[in-house]
Amino acid sequence: METLSFLNSIKLYIPLFLLTIFFIQKIRTNEIKIKSLKFGIFSLIAIFLLISFYSTFATYNLWKIDPFSKFLLPPYEEAYFYGYAFSHFWQSFFVIILVSTSWAVFLHLARKRTQDRILDKNEVYLGFFTALSVGFPAFIPYLFILFFIFAMQQIINIIILKKTTPIIITHSMILSAIIVLIWGNEIIARFGLTVLKV
Repeated sequence: METLSFLNSIKLYIPLFLLTIFFIQKIRTNEIKIKSLKFGIFSLIAIFLLISFYSTFATYNLWKIDPFSKFLLPPYEEAYFYGYAFSHFWQSFFVIILVSTSWAVFLHLARKRTQDRILDKNEVYLGFFTALSVGFPAFIPYLFILFFIFAMQQIINIIILKKTTPIIITHSMILSAIIVLIWGNEIIARFGLTVLKV
């Protein structure tokens, strides 16, 4: 269980650390290196897979030594453990990948439609990474917070600063992801999104 607790901790702290680095990079150089984004994505996927594999392996070993639950394992029972492992340890991983991919596809299509005025290739990768970081159902408040921050930036840019140049969405994505990573559980509970957890 200590191993699982450690893996869950780095699942939180690695994205927070990388998002802070990305934010600083964007402010200093106005660019986030795509290699850094890919590293973040692959690191998170690796952590998710480790958590799923470890949870499955640990549960199998625990059940194997129990006089009752050992009969729920192969060769006594072929399907039960696989179904249990998928619904408890793997389903959330596939949901997160699906949600993150869908968000990245949406951003890619928006990028093509706006001809890179609001989004560029790096923002598509960043969108995938931020969605992967917050997970599901935290992705829902992440979206609301993202568009709220983005709208506030646009209002300040147009009404107060009198600028007509489009606002890049990068800062909104990073800040929204950081907020959700830190306060996600409270937000999910507050708005009754716990029922959507898988």
